[in-house]
Amino acid sequence: MNSIYIKQMIHFFKQSDLPDRFIDIYPVTKKDGQKTVYQMMESTFDPLPLSKNLVLSLSILFSLVDAYVDLKHPDLVNYCFKDKAKRLPNTEKTEACFKECYSVLRVLRNACIHSKDDLVYHNKVLSYTETTKKENDRIVIREEGIDYLTTFFRRVIGNDFGNNFTSRHKEIFTVTLYNKIKESIPDFTRQLQNIKNQEPFGSMEWSVRYYFKNPDFEKKSDDSFEITEKPNQHYPTDYLINFQNNQYLIPSEILSDSQIITLEEAKKWKLEETRRD
Repeated sequence: MNSIYIKQMIHFFKQSDLPDRFIDIYPVTKKDGQKTVYQMMESTFDPLPLSKNLVLSLSILFSLVDAYVDLKHPDLVNYCFKDKAKRLPNTEKTEACFKECYSVLRVLRNACIHSKDDLVYHNKVLSYTETTKKENDRIVIREEGIDYLTTFFRRVIGNDFGNNFTSRHKEIFTVTLYNKIKESIPDFTRQLQNIKNQEPFGSMEWSVRYYFKNPDFEKKSDDSFEITEKPNQHYPTDYLINFQNNQYLIPSEILSDSQIITLEEAKKWKLEETRRD
């Protein structure tokens, strides 16, 4: 499988009617003292009908994810799915999240392909217990967990986080998505890893996030600046700051009451030029 196939599959999921439970990113601009908030709405005319066919949608999703794994980790191509899951890298938080979500999807895929009659869907909860092999795989997952799982892979594989974000932002979003999935799985073959964001992102708001493209700020010294915008009381905000020929995307969560940030701290949120794979 190659990158063209991956892109086509991502586009396929975007054109489907499967729910996307990613956080809503609203760009904000300021002109003549007036702020404008843009609500980015994605719509698809005549979306591909996948939401009513759980077996098909999960099978296609696994095809995408496994192709991506083969592309990124060619040394794992000849391994079975279970061994791939064991051998996926686990050093960074994003890697650990992907590894665990791959393991979850593997069990769901096997149920769909080999044991469809053992799948039980009741009160928006999917249950499965494998009884024919030595693995004894099992899973109980709520409907929203399947939605989050689809969202996780669509966003991570497509490197699509709603706007241009730093690698730290992407890690925070990825870990938050993973925990949404984990919280929706009351029972699984094994204990899923405990992967958390550091504070102040441990209990991140997951509804709307503002992306302020031209906020007012003042240089305090050669090594600090102050964001002078009045903090938004309803939604967390990322402030795009152009300072000393660099761009920084400062999350409101790390700001103190004074909203002064040192250059040393800002460098942790430096925005690099990125491209989508």
